[in-house]
Amino acid sequence: MRLRYLMAVAAAALTLHSCGKTEKKSPMLNGMPDLILCQAQFRNETGVDGKVQRVAGAARMVLAYQSNGGFETELIEDKESNVFHKAIPYINHEGKEGILSIGGNDAYMKFWTRSGGKWISETLYKGEFGSSNNRLRDIEIGDVTGDGQDDIVLATHDQGVVLVLQYKENRWQPTELDRSPDTYVHEIELGDVDRDGIQEIFATPSAPNKYDGTIQPGLIPMYDYKNGKFIRTVVEDFGNRHAKEILCADLEDDGQMELYCALEATMKKVPIQGGSKMAVSGDSPALVKRYDFQQNGRIDIRTFLTLRDLKCRFLTIGETDGDPQKEMVISPMKTGVWVVDFANGKWNQLQIDRQSSGFEHATVVADIDNNGVDEIYVVAEEQRVLRRYTWTDSYYKTEDILPIGEGFITFGIMPGKIAAYKRMEEIRKTSPQKVQIAKQ
Repeated sequence: MRLRYLMAVAAAALTLHSCGKTEKKSPMLNGMPDLILCQAQFRNETGVDGKVQRVAGAARMVLAYQSNGGFETELIEDKESNVFHKAIPYINHEGKEGILSIGGNDAYMKFWTRSGGKWISETLYKGEFGSSNNRLRDIEIGDVTGDGQDDIVLATHDQGVVLVLQYKENRWQPTELDRSPDTYVHEIELGDVDRDGIQEIFATPSAPNKYDGTIQPGLIPMYDYKNGKFIRTVVEDFGNRHAKEILCADLEDDGQMELYCALEATMKKVPIQGGSKMAVSGDSPALVKRYDFQQNGRIDIRTFLTLRDLKCRFLTIGETDGDPQKEMVISPMKTGVWVVDFANGKWNQLQIDRQSSGFEHATVVADIDNNGVDEIYVVAEEQRVLRRYTWTDSYYKTEDILPIGEGFITFGIMPGKIAAYKRMEEIRKTSPQKVQIAKQ
């Protein structure tokens, strides 16, 4: 199981130095944070046999605030889960601003607000899916039923449940769209690819995670709301491979959203001095694939990029260099951070950092400094640092903004302020120029 594997490698994973629990450390720690990091944490325990084991602790959320050119942090921990997988800024139906989080073991969706200098949570949903692992793995918000109201779509481990939460009678009510035993659903994406005004749902279910070269089949299903019900179709079945990461975006600003996926390589163990390591098996490296949805229902599928890596867990999009064209930011497991930009009639890959790597390699593209141009934030697990990349006329400037240590694994990073989060979502769907005009 994935979390069990990650516990074994936690010593080589990342940790962020915290500045306490939820108590305030300076006047800067007020209101909503600028960045939110979602983590699992581990501690060493000695068993009755004398062996030291890594044991998962409370789910951990690090809130980072801009302060005097740097960042200050505070911490939220939740003992009812052992991992936060994602957290986003959110305004509830009462108009309160806070943080919406999802966790695993147990599968809680909670809404966090400040009260008396502390963060207090309210449980909005708890999932029990009939297995020893109950995890909410991903969350997206949008109107997927065509009633003009935002719904919440959730991906889960390990019974393959995809569900939609609709707000009715003052509570979130679930509707299951899919369920399959021994299945991990890694991600959800929303996008109106057929331009009917209702966002389609995309997911990435696969067999449970394996890291020994075992075949891990997966596919991409689409759920489309038609005539009062969700219709499930398969975008692509990968056979003996799978994708965890997908992105639905209008990269070319032509009014048509596309779907992208990071297809993982087939892997095998190869011997090295003192043990073994995983390597690409044969001629099947990781790929970024692109899906174009035609009005007649046909889906055109092609390889967008080849990644010389085992896998990629984050595909993100934004306007990072001040020109009218969006860029895709890709952070594979081992081969650094890449910006994909359109120039001279083709898409070009620019490696902006060779010394950045990690099992998750969590990444977000957002305008945190509010200057109208997005920055790139990457959690470099193996280098034990959170980095920021900003465009400076001719290159991306790299800054280490928060230190990383041992014992924590970061599964996601998101903007913490509503305005930055909304801008990020708007740029995914439309042109940066239109977003700037709307902002002004």
